[in-house]
Amino acid sequence: MRENFTNFATTQLVSPTTLSPGALSFTVTRGTGALFPQTNFAVNVDTEMMNIVSRSGDTFVVAPLGRGFDGTLAAQHLAGSTVQLSICAYNLLHLWQNVPDGYKPDVPFSQLLPGASVMQPTSPYDNEFESVGNWTLYPNRPPGGTTFSVGTPLTSHLLLDRGPSDNGLYTAYISLGNYQGPLTITAKISEGVNVPKNGTSEVAETHLFVSDQPNPISSGDSGNRFRVDTRFATATTSITQNNTTGSVLTSTDRQVRCSRDQNGTWSQLNPVAPIPIGVPIYLRVMYDGQGNWTGLFGDGYTYTLLIYLQNFTFTPQTIGLQFYAAPLTGYSVAQTVAVDYVRFATTQLGPYGG
Repeated sequence: MRENFTNFATTQLVSPTTLSPGALSFTVTRGTGALFPQTNFAVNVDTEMMNIVSRSGDTFVVAPLGRGFDGTLAAQHLAGSTVQLSICAYNLLHLWQNVPDGYKPDVPFSQLLPGASVMQPTSPYDNEFESVGNWTLYPNRPPGGTTFSVGTPLTSHLLLDRGPSDNGLYTAYISLGNYQGPLTITAKISEGVNVPKNGTSEVAETHLFVSDQPNPISSGDSGNRFRVDTRFATATTSITQNNTTGSVLTSTDRQVRCSRDQNGTWSQLNPVAPIPIGVPIYLRVMYDGQGNWTGLFGDGYTYTLLIYLQNFTFTPQTIGLQFYAAPLTGYSVAQTVAVDYVRFATTQLGPYGG
């Protein structure tokens, strides 16, 4: 739920005269409760943060788990202690995590032209991979992939390029080590998969994935992996490449789906949803740190749930993107996936906003 704020909201604790660490309501100086919001806000009393779920007049009701909020410790407080509306770390992180993803422009067309010679050394584009290190690219030089420096060692703006008649698997990933806890990854893919209709059985895919493999470049993941995939197909066909055997819908040129590798065995996770050609697509993976995964797609402002997968527990070691196509015949131009950014949050996103 959205947090609420007011200015200059400060008062004193009146009752109980001794507020115990487990108490979930208290009263402040008469008439001063109106300085505070009515619902969903945070206060600090001494060195403790409290998450207030509601206020009626001068009486504050603390959320069931709202004592010792945002990493502080629940403590005893005496009448006369200052009660102050607070903007805490949780508020700011929650706001940042829910900024709509569509506020940045797409990759310039000049960077998408086959054989383009001008690859900008610097870029004004979004750089929001808030973790460690650079992309590892496989192959490690063009045509396998190109990253664009944005002035810091954290690079999320990249291209994955495939040459003419090339069915190679290209991967860009970042190591997380043995990551513990929840996470949310959002990728904006401005070009997606752009295979032309040259034949009757062409298939191409772009995967946003989380893997327990420290080097996830193989065509079939030998361990565990959760993915959100965009795929393009020109006809109903069944393929077996990159460990992704499955049918393609005749009536849908471009699709999005979730899939997983479990102990090296791939499976598709239904449903499969159609998505438009020629517009950016936003892919999102959420993990609660307890073995439950959520796959979503959207337009940067709203997201559609694809699947909520329970009891698929592994330790994330890498996140990244893969691009491949098969079979590819008669191509005279290169194919490109342009990733405007990848956002990484060490939490699950809240239930409002983007």
